[in-house]
Amino acid sequence: MAKLFRCSTSTINKLCLENNLKMRDRYSNISEEELRTWVSRLHNQHPNSGAQMMMGYLKANGIVVPRKKVRDLLRTVDPVGTGRRWGAAVARRTYSVPCTNSLWHIDAHQKLVRWGFHTHGCIDGFSRLVPYLACETVCDANTVLRHFVNAIKDYGVPSRVRSDYGGENIDVALLMNSLRGLSRGSHLTGESVHNERIQRLWRDVHKDVTSLFYEELYSLEDDLLLDVANPLEKFSVQLVYLPIINEHLDSFRKGWNCHAIRTENHRTPEQLWFEGVLTKADSSHTAINELFENQHSLESRIEESVPLIVGPNSGNRRMNNSPPFEISEEQILHLREEISNTQGRKEKYIKCATILKEMLENN
Repeated sequence: MAKLFRCSTSTINKLCLENNLKMRDRYSNISEEELRTWVSRLHNQHPNSGAQMMMGYLKANGIVVPRKKVRDLLRTVDPVGTGRRWGAAVARRTYSVPCTNSLWHIDAHQKLVRWGFHTHGCIDGFSRLVPYLACETVCDANTVLRHFVNAIKDYGVPSRVRSDYGGENIDVALLMNSLRGLSRGSHLTGESVHNERIQRLWRDVHKDVTSLFYEELYSLEDDLLLDVANPLEKFSVQLVYLPIINEHLDSFRKGWNCHAIRTENHRTPEQLWFEGVLTKADSSHTAINELFENQHSLESRIEESVPLIVGPNSGNRRMNNSPPFEISEEQILHLREEISNTQGRKEKYIKCATILKEMLENN
């Protein structure tokens, strides 16, 4: 904090003392039983998460507690998983970019593609902050652009974006070239293995989120409850599981952005992102300076550029994801209402497929 505000540590300590701010007051006033309930609930949602990510999930929900408490509770809740994670250290490679928003990495995670799910994600290379992370049943350029535009409205336009050669990234490439200019590497492409930051993120996303659904959906097939070649059953599984997967991904994104990174002196991606902005506030980095300027002009440039990109070019690249049978919006709404009170993900799917089959037979 003293470094960010360019003052001495004693000045910070003096101001904290004058305003009656104590370090121990940063911890939440929560009982052991309440904390155990929170940890158990979050562990059920993310059973493969360790202490650092669990602290991130708690912090995203406004709960700050000492790490030792979280570790002790995790050992109680999941002793086997805790022991397994001890030997799962990952070797790090050197990575360096000058500041926040210097380089964003975007990609699509395809671990659930068998069932028609595509996870779209983005990570800031400097801070590891995740601007967006969402699952869709399409993997086209318009979908990626929509998530990217929503992210830059919240976090600003990066100086450069790196992606693989996938056609779903072409609209983002066009937008970056429009906003940042040509012949400067505004959009970098290469093999997925070189998109290091987001490939590392996918490892944690799969561990904490997609692996759960990967195993569960395969178990539906093993039990002969799901046939991915059957359009009705595939549509049903997408209707039921898409909002659930996105709920888990959103929880992961918030927890990730609040989790402490050991190699960064236990600062979180959010802290690193803001620190990167403040330390370069008086620099010549355009991506940083724009954050302190009138955002209306930037939003106007985005609004002017996006229609030019998605207008004449988007039709040929848009994926047709409509089911190969006729179903109205009213029928889909009825399906959602029917399964909303059903407990259990598998039970929701079975009920959805049954009702949908009856609907189509009566059409």
